Amino acid sequence: MRKEFRKAKTNHINGNYEFIIDCGDLYFRENVSFDDDLEYCKSIIELYNPIKIKSIKVLINYTIPYEEDIELIKKKKLENYKQNKDNNFSVILLEFNQEHKELRLCEEMWFGYEEFNKNIISQLENLKGIYFYGRNFTNQNGGTPFDTEDDEYIRNTLNNSKWEDSTFLEPLEDKDDFEQLKKLKKLVGENVEITFETLDEKNEELMIKEGIGKNKKW
Repeated sequence: MRKEFRKAKTNHINGNYEFIIDCGDLYFRENVSFDDDLEYCKSIIELYNPIKIKSIKVLINYTIPYEEDIELIKKKKLENYKQNKDNNFSVILLEFNQEHKELRLCEEMWFGYEEFNKNIISQLENLKGIYFYGRNFTNQNGGTPFDTEDDEYIRNTLNNSKWEDSTFLEPLEDKDDFEQLKKLKKLVGENVEITFETLDEKNEELMIKEGIGKNKKW
């Protein structure tokens, strides 16, 4: 029987939701797919069917060994390694609270789950903005285990050939991206600002022209 590495921790109090999905170790799990883990995460959230949302936070946790950890594992043929907080990494998939009133939404969580996300968005209280950003692994100190591009490290060094490349919104090149963003803007209306982390110049020009959004200015 295949071992289930994923575990969900949930909290729900008076419209405040938290979903922490622990997805095990990226070295000792076999051929991990981020898309599969996202689907698992979505299924957990759907079980709770969040409504009248005052705050929500959804994140995926992984433990990831550094290269020196891997060298020791191979040398001593270990079945585990000594983990500390520097080995615990998170990807925040979406986050909203009443302090900022802005939904921070990882683009990986948007692609293919547009209707799911729009259901969440429709339940957010006092929403003022939506910010799209790229997938990013960080530990508690804000560090990353990747000396090279993260997808390459996970596929090659951690032996997960199924691991998918990060995806980014490209509304100019991808008609579905464009149409889904138009629908989102129609849903939230003019009073909710949509911003992006890293649209290139031509994609941002299209978003501004269509009245959908623009890159976030810090």
